[in-house]
This record gives sequence, structure tokens and C-alpha cells, in this order.
Amino acid sequence: MMGLIEEHHLGSNIYTSSQNTGVFTITITDLNLTTGTFSGTFSGTLFDFNGDSIAITNGELNTITYMNSQLYSNGFMSLSRNGGAIFTMDDSESDAKYLMISENSFTNSVSLFGNNANLDADFGIYSLTFPKDVTPGTYNLMTNSDFGAGISNSETQAEFNLTSGTATITSHNGNNVVGTFSFNASNGTETVTITNGSFDVTHN
Repeated sequence: MMGLIEEHHLGSNIYTSSQNTGVFTITITDLNLTTGTFSGTFSGTLFDFNGDSIAITNGELNTITYMNSQLYSNGFMSLSRNGGAIFTMDDSESDAKYLMISENSFTNSVSLFGNNANLDADFGIYSLTFPKDVTPGTYNLMTNSDFGAGISNSETQAEFNLTSGTATITSHNGNNVVGTFSFNASNGTETVTITNGSFDVTHN
């Protein structure tokens, strides 16, 4: 693999293969798609902005874990904020309420990001995370490290932290996951209560 951009910081200088005639070569000697790891060797000649160079030789990569992430949209997420009307975020952006789904191979997780871009009381990004191989059941969002939930804060607000919540997976058939959730989050001066949460999505 030629032309991979590589940077090396030495003192205050930054040496990179993208400068001048810099070159960086990496050879993958082993790739394990099951464990998500690879090994290989690398070498190259890196240049700084002044044209000075350093040589990288005998570089080795041993059983490095790589991360694969995907971003897509399907299904829906619905919820109520602070007792207001239930609203739904889906795969359409036409009403400024849309759902994005993110997968992370390193954590084996699926994250739902419900975006409400309307400038009203329900404005925000609402998230729920669960394992990709999740099984039906009810999970405490505070005590189960494989699960998480949250809401975004504005530039003038402190960050919200989850204070309580549960998620119930009602079914996981094939790649389709259906469930419900509720949680509370606080930033020290304001508490947001999310109720009537539900979702129906299909992961990759």
C-alpha cells in the first residue's frame, strides 16, 4: 500500500509523507476479520515543511485492533421530552426530525441518534446505545456498561449526564431490533426527563 499519509512529531517539527517526495509503505502480513486485528510492517521517508527528512525503517505492527464504523438510517425512534407530545424521528429529513444509526465494530455496539432540528422545546439530539448482539430483556442504563443514553447540550449549557434510565429490548429477530426506553439526564441546573421512548431499527 503506497501513498498512505503518515505523520511523525519530532520536537516541534511534523514530518509527513504528504510533503515533497515523502513516501510511506505498509505491508499487511496478517488480517483476521473475526478478531478485528492485523499485523504488518512499514517503512518510509518523511519530510517536514522545511524539506528536512527522516527515514523510518524496520517498522512492525503486531496484532493491532482496528475499528470499523458505519453510519446509516432506517426505522424510527419516538419519545416525549419533559411530558410533552410524543414526536418521531425516522429516515426522512423533510420535517427536520430524523434518525441516524451508527455501528462500531470495536465496541460491538449500535447507537441510535435521534435528531430534532426544530427550534422548539424538543430541539436536541437523543441517543441510545446497545450491543449489536443484544437479547430481549430490560436493562438498567446506569449499571450496564454495554448500554447508554443521553441528550445533547447547547453551547450555553453544561453537559448533560445520565442519572437514571432503563431500556427494554422486546425483540431482536435477524437484524431487526425493537424496544422501549426512558431516562433522566441532568447538567446540574436542569433535568430532562425522556419518556414514551420506542424504536424499531434494522442494523447491518
